Amino acid sequence: MLKAHILKNPDEKNQVLTPRLGQEVTWIVSDLSGKFWLQEQLRKHRGSVIAGDQVLRASELWKRSLFRIDPEWQVLSTQVSPFFIEKWMELAGEAFPISSKDRGKIFQTMGQILPLLSHFQGEDVIEEWFSENQEAQGRWYQWYKACQFLWSAFLDKKLIPEEWIKGLLVNQEFSSTKPHLVFDLGLDIDDIESELILNLSRTPETLVEVIIPDLGEILEPYQQIIDRCQAQYYQSHSQVGHKRFLKLPTMLSEVKQAVVEVRRWLDMGVVPSDIAIVSPAIENYWPTLSEHLIVEGVPCQKDVVATYSQFEVYQGWISKIRFSLAKAQVFDGTQVFFSESSEPLLSYQDYKHQFKNIYSPQDFSRDPDFRNSLPPEVDPSQTMSFSKFLYWSQAFFPKEQLTLWDDLVSQFDDLRLVKEELSLQKWLEFLEYFIVRKEKKVEPGDQQGILVLSPTAAFHQPLQHMVLLGLSEANLVESVQTALQWADIESIKMLFGFNLPHADRWHVLKSIQWLGKKDLKSLVGLHSETDFSGRFQSPSYYWLQSVIELGQDHHLQAPESCRWDQVLKAKLYDPSVDCDWDQDQIEQLLHFMKRDLGKVTMHPVSLKNLSLSASSFEAYFQCPFIFFATRGLKLSDLPSLDLDLDFMTRGTLYHKICELMVAKNQWALNDEQLLKIIDQARLEIEMEIYQEEFWESMRHFYLRFTRDFMHVEGEWRRQHPQIKTQFMEKRFKSFLANPEDAELFSKEEAGIPFRGMIDRIDQTPSGQGIVIDYKSSGNRLHQYTSWLKQGHLQLLIYSWALLEGVVTGTPVSVGGSLFYTLNDLQKNYGIVEPEYRDIFVEKAKVKEGQWSQILQDSKILVKKIQSKILMGDMNTQPLDEKICEDCDWKAICRYPNLNL
Repeated sequence: MLKAHILKNPDEKNQVLTPRLGQEVTWIVSDLSGKFWLQEQLRKHRGSVIAGDQVLRASELWKRSLFRIDPEWQVLSTQVSPFFIEKWMELAGEAFPISSKDRGKIFQTMGQILPLLSHFQGEDVIEEWFSENQEAQGRWYQWYKACQFLWSAFLDKKLIPEEWIKGLLVNQEFSSTKPHLVFDLGLDIDDIESELILNLSRTPETLVEVIIPDLGEILEPYQQIIDRCQAQYYQSHSQVGHKRFLKLPTMLSEVKQAVVEVRRWLDMGVVPSDIAIVSPAIENYWPTLSEHLIVEGVPCQKDVVATYSQFEVYQGWISKIRFSLAKAQVFDGTQVFFSESSEPLLSYQDYKHQFKNIYSPQDFSRDPDFRNSLPPEVDPSQTMSFSKFLYWSQAFFPKEQLTLWDDLVSQFDDLRLVKEELSLQKWLEFLEYFIVRKEKKVEPGDQQGILVLSPTAAFHQPLQHMVLLGLSEANLVESVQTALQWADIESIKMLFGFNLPHADRWHVLKSIQWLGKKDLKSLVGLHSETDFSGRFQSPSYYWLQSVIELGQDHHLQAPESCRWDQVLKAKLYDPSVDCDWDQDQIEQLLHFMKRDLGKVTMHPVSLKNLSLSASSFEAYFQCPFIFFATRGLKLSDLPSLDLDLDFMTRGTLYHKICELMVAKNQWALNDEQLLKIIDQARLEIEMEIYQEEFWESMRHFYLRFTRDFMHVEGEWRRQHPQIKTQFMEKRFKSFLANPEDAELFSKEEAGIPFRGMIDRIDQTPSGQGIVIDYKSSGNRLHQYTSWLKQGHLQLLIYSWALLEGVVTGTPVSVGGSLFYTLNDLQKNYGIVEPEYRDIFVEKAKVKEGQWSQILQDSKILVKKIQSKILMGDMNTQPLDEKICEDCDWKAICRYPNLNL
């Protein structure tokens, strides 16, 4: 027996529900929210615990029916089923020319055509249909053959995804064990479920009642039911008291306006639980919406949840499995080796240096300590059942966290019974997919607060006021990917009577339309012109239709001011009241705010164990904070190992090659001899490379440079045999004299320690020294006339070190200094006495006494910088704000332009 109840309004359901609360009725609903709501209504009416099978989801009913027919079936979840499909497709090889990116579509397509696949005449029917529909045959015949092959695999293993059970049942003889069924599937029904309901109603001893929503038209699956029974129509006269539909600039504007509407209703005395904020994309809005509700002081019933991937213990567990299967990446190393429960084997700085760039999991074996601490590797192609996989992977889970382990395992109760095997790699992919989607409750919501819901969860709530967020076309029109078109399904149904479900792209839109028919005192619908990323959004059909019907303004509007805006605009009037701060805390806060705005200077900083170098003076001149970060805070940023050498390592190698070539002083070497020099240079600088096998190609790359250096340098020495190289890579130690002294360096071992290394010192026939510094390129170099202005002090400080006898022990006259750029092997930047211009720096037009004047001016500048360092002046004062763009420390800098 079959009855239908047709509702014009979601709240009319109470007229069907109330008379049946005391009867022995089994309720069939579409989702968990409907199940929980109905269970609560029954519990309130009866005042006692209700039977567990009195309210069932449709999927639970179909599952029970299948097990009664054949208890050997094993049900798979939607999440794991595609992994079995992928396994069997890989076994089929090239039999089905469907790309791997389309294999996810097969799952949806199979769910559509399962009534055909599982019917004993289904193959004959579809082959006949394809023969008469050549266009469709060319479009999706291969998809059908792939689905047919996969269904035979599922059938052989007695495995079936939960979503497909109804497609199998429709071809089976079964009946209900319950005498009275009430189906409340709302808008989630499809043609297969409609046929199953009709089959159940054909049993004389079973009364089947169906609650049908009327959206102005009856959904096609319900129309089949209405055509076979007497329908009772409910006609309430309730309607929404006040409707407003607004277009706002951004999704943030929607959030602000929603909070304003909620506050307005609360101020009118509305109970919070009678208010709901609803959106088909509620999770996109929630991070921003939750913060605004907190600032507004509005309680909310929505639980605080987090995905399993947000828990360190689960992410660390997955990372260890990746290591064992040789699938680990940089992130996995940080999870395993720098978790709270592990003792770091090396500093994070060293870890980032060695392992920031990982192209193969074997790269982690580069460090012996890491290699010994890694889990033993297992063949990722090894197959096993999921229960065995869990047993194997439990060894990677912290033993002190077994409660969290039990919580995770409880999510896989059905899957643990499945005996079908997948490779370890596939099980890992399933877990990775699972933990980023499955949510775990972190904190319960306030049950006295407002509701924040998806549309389907809002159907059952006795609301008075509602805000609809996200009424854009993208949110209300779903993109469903299957091989079949609408015309294919209708043709098969008309010719052969098979009910195949349509891929309903309009389900969300229909849900919003049905929700808009609730008995409400007020409804506010919001659409934003751009999303959180600034991309344009088209309004939905529902929003446009509502605006036109109500004759409301469809132009862009600004959101009203909410508490968040007021807080941002408000002044911190009295922190002692608002924050319970004492006067010292308030003064400290105001001082720090002024400092960040650049209105006060930093207190002098006393640096302990200070030692300086020429690069220290240059760093301070560029910006005192750069100096403070490296010398005061002892910060450093080591370059990371990569397939190619970083600039720092490459420059060090260039320097060492030049040093060895000049020391050898042979300028007619063959390539084999040059390669030996390159190998020697690598060993002496203890150069790390990403993989040893890369060195062969690297050394030939540097062979070109070494060969060019030999030719250019050899020719220059043949032209100027009177010039000799006195020192290469000359290191020296000294102490800086007091800034008030005449000398730059102290003659006694007192003062600030100074260390230096001069790349090269050439000697003229008159005994003068020429200070040479190698640079990889001349990109950031300037001519000597700008050295003092740009802070190029290194060559000048080294020149003073020679002049004052710090380098060799006796004073040496200096005839000039210059940069030797190695990318073009030129000496274009520097200054020498006029008599050496044609030998060293041809482009430099030097006047008599100019070199001496630059030296004297440089000493004044260096002593001035030294004085500021000793006084502890570390205020951020970049020489040029362009420096900030590439600064390693701008994230922690207090420079006002960066903070604002």
